[in-house]
Amino acid sequence: MNLCLACKSGGMRQALLGLALAALSVSAAAQPVKKSVAYFPFGLGEAVMQTPGFKLEESLTAPFATALQKDDRFSHQTFKRTHASVRRALMEGSLKSALLLEPFTGRYDNAFRAVTLGKIIRADFAVAGVVDAWSFDPATKTAKMTVSIETYDVSEAKPLGAVVLSVEGAGETEADAAKSVAQALAEQAVPQVLKILTTPPKKDGGGGTS
Repeated sequence: MNLCLACKSGGMRQALLGLALAALSVSAAAQPVKKSVAYFPFGLGEAVMQTPGFKLEESLTAPFATALQKDDRFSHQTFKRTHASVRRALMEGSLKSALLLEPFTGRYDNAFRAVTLGKIIRADFAVAGVVDAWSFDPATKTAKMTVSIETYDVSEAKPLGAVVLSVEGAGETEADAAKSVAQALAEQAVPQVLKILTTPPKKDGGGGTS
């Protein structure tokens, strides 16, 4: 009799465990798969000189990426030249090394650079920026910068919209001022970029606008 009760108890536990696992599976299946955003490092426009003692573009990249990745509606990945799929494409000859030179905005061989590279790393969206203008006044210790940020639908191979901003910052040195400008850029630009990425496409096929 005790053995039968033990069997029934064990069977009940297994049944409850099975129901719990099934419920977890259904819950997981109901969760929508997040679309991925590939973020490309900033580059310098043709009119912008390299800054002495530090790289302006690197100062911008980290704060912008950090702010962008706080949005949990997407999965995020920072584009890297060392990505396995990028290295494979280079070895196979399907990717030209010139595409890996910053900035990642605009076109190359009649295709959007960020879209071409975004497809290789299997991203759904791409975000790329370029510094169009930069100046630092040592007398007032202030810096001014104009930046263009482009967003793309990688799967559709089309631009969604662009954000163009002029921001200012201050610091004892040009490098310090660049950090201040970078933070201001992230605070102002990221909400606009996210708005474009989350705006449903228009009926005519267009996306969000700046």
